Amino acid sequence: MPLALTALAALAMVAVSPGLSRAQTMVGGAGTANANEPAALRTLSVTGFLQDQSGPFIDSEAVEWRKSKNSLATQRSWVQLDINDNPTENDQIFLRLWGVYEPPYPAESRNCTEGAFPIHTIGQHTVPARPTGACNSDFYNDYEVPREFFWKHRQGPLQLFIGRQLVVWGESVAFRATDVVNPVDTSYAFGFANLEDSRTPIWMIHPVLNLPQIGPFAANFVELVYAPGFDYMYNHVDYANDQYDGLDAIAGRVNLGAQNPEGGRFSPRSDPRTLVAPQGSPTGPHGLVATSWPLVRFQDGPVGSTFAPGGPGLYTPNTTPYIHIPNATWGNSQVFMRFHTLVYDNEITSVLAWGHELGSVYQLTNQYSVTVPGHVYQQRINSIFAQYMGAGMTDNKPLYLPGSLATLPFVVRFEAMYKNHEPYNTLGIPGTYFTNWNTGVGSPDGITYSDTVYWILGLDLDSAYAPWASQTGALTMNYEIDGTTILSYSHNMIYNPSLQRIYHNDIGASVNIADSWWWGAIAPTWTMSWNPDGNTWLLFPNITLTPPWTNKYFMNVKWIEIMGTNQAGRDGGAFKGYSMLIFTFQYNFSLI
Repeated sequence: MPLALTALAALAMVAVSPGLSRAQTMVGGAGTANANEPAALRTLSVTGFLQDQSGPFIDSEAVEWRKSKNSLATQRSWVQLDINDNPTENDQIFLRLWGVYEPPYPAESRNCTEGAFPIHTIGQHTVPARPTGACNSDFYNDYEVPREFFWKHRQGPLQLFIGRQLVVWGESVAFRATDVVNPVDTSYAFGFANLEDSRTPIWMIHPVLNLPQIGPFAANFVELVYAPGFDYMYNHVDYANDQYDGLDAIAGRVNLGAQNPEGGRFSPRSDPRTLVAPQGSPTGPHGLVATSWPLVRFQDGPVGSTFAPGGPGLYTPNTTPYIHIPNATWGNSQVFMRFHTLVYDNEITSVLAWGHELGSVYQLTNQYSVTVPGHVYQQRINSIFAQYMGAGMTDNKPLYLPGSLATLPFVVRFEAMYKNHEPYNTLGIPGTYFTNWNTGVGSPDGITYSDTVYWILGLDLDSAYAPWASQTGALTMNYEIDGTTILSYSHNMIYNPSLQRIYHNDIGASVNIADSWWWGAIAPTWTMSWNPDGNTWLLFPNITLTPPWTNKYFMNVKWIEIMGTNQAGRDGGAFKGYSMLIFTFQYNFSLI
């Protein structure tokens, strides 16, 4: 019933908005109006789809950090409506509407006290239980009006896009290097599912200027993205711990995900390790020191020492960080530029970026509250999105093979992005085990900085005729190796808020192979990713079934399996246990 109400509401909006219309490269017909009607009605098209996604956990007992063993993994009902129009020969308008309904999941709505950490006693000091955030019964219901909405104007060599839109730079199947414009929302997506749809559109001014050919440089154009930052996210930031309260007007500027560690179906496992003070520590009692970053600190020095607000005691972090999303000001605007050219058989782009990180790091502050007077203090943490400057490039080149292999259209692809002064959390915090309890060394705010290079090397095979595999389909393959190189590396760098160290050179690989039979009626795809951290394998095989007589509806069956030894690894191991089957049915429609 909620899905039907969503669909009816969307259709009602169409009925009262006959002038809204078509755009960019979206699908849409020429309409059925006669030649005497206004151009806006003649070119109006309204298309969309209804989708239902259902899936159980294969082994719900394997999701051991969830107290509810209900086997339901996903039950998502989704309607999308696209309205396209050409009011003039030089203008196009596009509007996309979304409506999503998901039921209250038992693990998130009936277990609101689940996941609370027990009280720890350290010597004479007590660390209070960490508050939980597991009541997300309405979190996934989504209505985006609009999801995307932009106007495109053509004037000679210039194309101008203004509105809420997506700009995808880079051609990676699974990873991101130069694709730095749009944030992502992974609270409902898992694995390689919904990768395109998980991107969050933002409001921007986006001109594209075609340039003349210069010698061997052909297909030249330059594009600019200016994003002022007023990106509303008014209905999909209702976290149980209220961390985004008051930030609706700018919450769409940054990445969103499942509330961690207890609050979401697709949130990663928290780091189960603890840090224990060794015998003979110069300060502090023996026993449990910390379960996660930042480490609990003992202060036995005089009043007014480096980080103590009131003298000796135990200092613990506030477990709910204060979110500091950059406000929509001139100084916090984001600017991106890309130049494209074709040199002989090389397709090359270069990218410049001035913006803020889409993911956050935690920052320790000098603000404290008293938990136990004279003994225990709690320190405020900010979740910040630091500014950066960056530059990158991509290069695609056909690979010419000898003999019979020459019929296979292989393309070698390289992509790299350099970021200046990128922030990382560090274990080197004054007054902790990693600084030998010394309050005079380390990073007081828990952040260290380094220039970083992200790179991707890929090999693509697109729509190759392979009769040994299929007489009626085309073979497609994508193989990628991705890497992150931290130029000023420290072994104390970690993924917040865990104790997982970041690698100096972190690499991974993925492969995607697809073919079809009976002219697309049966289309299997094998997708998997591997990372050496814990020898982690993420497998996502799936098959799409489309009736030969129509493409209005289809069904997809996907199996997700995660294997590895590092169950807290941020390269996939933290999701171990999320093995599931997902069944998707989609009906495509065209109203006008």
